[in-house]
Amino acid sequence: MSAPLSCCSSCGSPLNVNTPGLTGQSAFTFTAATFVVPALGAQVTIDVDNTDWMAQGMTVFIEGAGLFTVDTIISSTQVTLTYVNIASNTATGNTVAVDTLVTCACTGTNGTNGVNAYTVTTASFVVPAIGANVSNPDGFVHVSNNTWASVGQVVFISDGTDWGSFEVVSKPDTISFVAKFLGHNGDAAPGATIDAGAGVSPGGTEPPLAVALPTALTPNASGSAGATIGASVGIATVTIPLTSLATGLSTLAIDLLTTYTPGYAFELLSFDFVTTIVGAGAGASQVFNLEIGTTNVTGGVLTVTLASTNTIGAVTAGTAITAANTGTAASTISIEMAAGGTVFTSGSGYFLIRIRNTDTNDAVASLVATTTALIASLT
Repeated sequence: MSAPLSCCSSCGSPLNVNTPGLTGQSAFTFTAATFVVPALGAQVTIDVDNTDWMAQGMTVFIEGAGLFTVDTIISSTQVTLTYVNIASNTATGNTVAVDTLVTCACTGTNGTNGVNAYTVTTASFVVPAIGANVSNPDGFVHVSNNTWASVGQVVFISDGTDWGSFEVVSKPDTISFVAKFLGHNGDAAPGATIDAGAGVSPGGTEPPLAVALPTALTPNASGSAGATIGASVGIATVTIPLTSLATGLSTLAIDLLTTYTPGYAFELLSFDFVTTIVGAGAGASQVFNLEIGTTNVTGGVLTVTLASTNTIGAVTAGTAITAANTGTAASTISIEMAAGGTVFTSGSGYFLIRIRNTDTNDAVASLVATTTALIASLT
């Protein structure tokens, strides 16, 4: 009888089969009902979508409410929390809404320490032309440390006397950089020297103007732009009627207009007479002049004669006014007729006094000067 055979053959090496692990839980959930924030250190039971990721003693953060610790996990949708005393938390009594985020507030490791976002220059340099790179003395701005600055960043460099805005063009190493001068408003002029020890800090870009600045003022729609004030600014003509060249006049000196007050600072420019009734009288002639206060104006002597009044509308011009012709707002103007002359038997007309309001003139000049300074400061 032959020996019995084994019914099992050799199975060889064991076969390992990989099986997938369990799906992880998200370490956050949302409130499923509103709740009121309790007093600090007090408990509150809240309803959430899921508590499976929580553990007793865990610190959780609830958006808009603050930090809480997990006391008791009642069910997969309900948990009791203790309100933690954190200064930035919301006030006790506030209501937290449905669908508010609840997440783990786990403590992490310390991050890398930051560096100061400023430095100082270790050598002086000369400010180049606007848009040009610093070239003097060696093409670089030398600093203690530039690791905080990036290429393309705007930096502000100031030694307290001179300063400017620059763009970091490149960084060959950690202690120098190539810098382009931006020439913002108020920056030092090209050619100025910024000394060693100057502060270097992040700067900003110069904001564009909302509209382009004018280059000159235009007085009106039909005027021409210019850099000076028009000669006619503030000039007006005062008309003083003379009802008769004969009645009331003689060869004696007389004031025809007494202490007229314009009420503003002024300058007398000319003195003329316009005929409205033709003059008559053999050899008739009278001389008039202007007076400010008690002082005669230099020039402005007006000689009205029979010949100068022989036509209606004829203008008799006074001599040029050259001095003693300005007054204040309190000053007065008088028209005097000199003694002598030859009387008229008839005739009339009116005086024309051209006068500049220097208060208006000064106001316009101030406006132009201020506008010009503003344009200069912004360009």
